[in-house]
Amino acid sequence: EKVGETIFIMIIGLLIFKYLPMFIFGSNILFDASLHVIFISLVLYVLYLTVEDHKQLRMAYLLFSIVVLVGIGIQRYVAFKHDLFGIIMGLVISYIAIMLPLRRKRKIVKKKNLRNVGKRKKGVWGKRK
Repeated sequence: EKVGETIFIMIIGLLIFKYLPMFIFGSNILFDASLHVIFISLVLYVLYLTVEDHKQLRMAYLLFSIVVLVGIGIQRYVAFKHDLFGIIMGLVISYIAIMLPLRRKRKIVKKKNLRNVGKRKKGVWGKRK
């Protein structure tokens, strides 16, 4: 469910910040959002969902993800495929696409938990505790 929403947001971001500028200014521009950064972010996010349960692996995987994303960004910059703005735009689109579904899910959980605040539970014999 979260991955589907993330992919949808990434596609919308790519249409607006990659393909629309390429359509307007031509395909040889450097300031369009980096598809490579967004795709690698998606792959790393899906892999993180498998690592999420293992507390020992979280920090190592986070460092690995940062190294991979920085490496891809540097490669795209050195190859003159994107400028710094395009790489940062790809990172921002990825961040928003991953965080929006998670944030919405947390708000829903908080609302459910707030419904029971202040209510006392009945004991075994029907008396309130």
